[in-house]
Amino acid sequence: MTGSTSSNSSSNDNYGLESRVVQVTNVAPQANKEQMQTLFGIIGKIEDLRLYPTLRDLAAPVQLRICFVKYAEASDVPVALHLSNTVFIDRALSVSLYSGNDVPDEVKGLEILNSANGFGSNDPKLPATLTNQIEGNPPNQVIRTLDPRLSIHNLPNYPLLPASTDSRRLEEIRRTVVAINLDPSRSAKQVIDFFSSAGEVKYFRFCTKPGDDIQYAMLEFVEQESIVPALKLNNKQFGDNIIKVYHSTQSIIKPVQQTKSNEAAQKEIEEAVNRVKEAQQSMIASRDPVLVLERTKDKDREKSTRDKDKERDKDKDKDKSRDKDKGRDKEKKDREKKEKKKDKKEKKPKSPVSKDDSSADEKEASERGSARRSTPPSPPPTKSKSRRRSKSGSRGRSR
Repeated sequence: MTGSTSSNSSSNDNYGLESRVVQVTNVAPQANKEQMQTLFGIIGKIEDLRLYPTLRDLAAPVQLRICFVKYAEASDVPVALHLSNTVFIDRALSVSLYSGNDVPDEVKGLEILNSANGFGSNDPKLPATLTNQIEGNPPNQVIRTLDPRLSIHNLPNYPLLPASTDSRRLEEIRRTVVAINLDPSRSAKQVIDFFSSAGEVKYFRFCTKPGDDIQYAMLEFVEQESIVPALKLNNKQFGDNIIKVYHSTQSIIKPVQQTKSNEAAQKEIEEAVNRVKEAQQSMIASRDPVLVLERTKDKDREKSTRDKDKERDKDKDKDKSRDKDKGRDKEKKDREKKEKKKDKKEKKPKSPVSKDDSSADEKEASERGSARRSTPPSPPPTKSKSRRRSKSGSRGRSR
């Protein structure tokens, strides 16, 4: 197994020396250039990328598109081939080498798209044993499909279809039968299980005719080879009824596929990118296992460093939140203290003299009263003095 892998990688390297261009077929019509650039740009530097048709006329229906990618390095080409069979939007991509060294123009690209080397190999085709013939004159031409196995088993031939029938629709019709007179009490699952003896059923649908009470059903098989055993179920007992099985003249109308969102398309791109990275790693591992081991260790170190940084950031955020909470609590307490002081001041009576002042005044008055009591009264004036005063007063008068 290892030897085969190495030989394939060496052959891809030889192809890469011849061309730096890959062609991508079976591209969904809703895919855009930016998406293709993202998908294939992860492999290496892209010199040129073209997506055909360019959808200048939005009225023109587009079933498939083709993309050409030219890389700056030839070594990126074998890695790009690993994107083949990658499911992108609603179908699997097909990536192959392009023979030229330059990206073709739109005319050449559309020729490749419409040729068997483009998307023709991915289109559904009838088995090689079947042949289609166009009969009649326009505008009344019809398509006759010949299957030798029908003649061998004495089964009816395919019905004629208009010559304008699309090739894809024609292939679907040739894989479809109509079952008539089904038991109405039987469910769709029971009908599918009954016809699964002929082959795998891809689509099923009950149908009716106006003014007809008979139960009909259309069954489209995965393989055209299932038509012969399905037709052999004609006139078989199913439930309480004998059923009839015939070729269908029309295909089952399929449900409209929902366009995927940008998120879904981006997710598919990421999955494809992961596949490319795995392919790159496996190719490098086959050449230098030591280098792969070192790269793995480096990735592990980077991851551990990132995790540590995240933990530190989380711790810092927690510390900051704690500090903020403490500051808020302190501010709250200060506000509460101020409010309490304010409330006390407002509750005090507005008297001109406080209790302390009145008690001090009373004390001072009592001290004064006690001092007066302790001081003895002054004696009355003596008579000699009064006589002297009277004598001096008389002398003054006489003078």
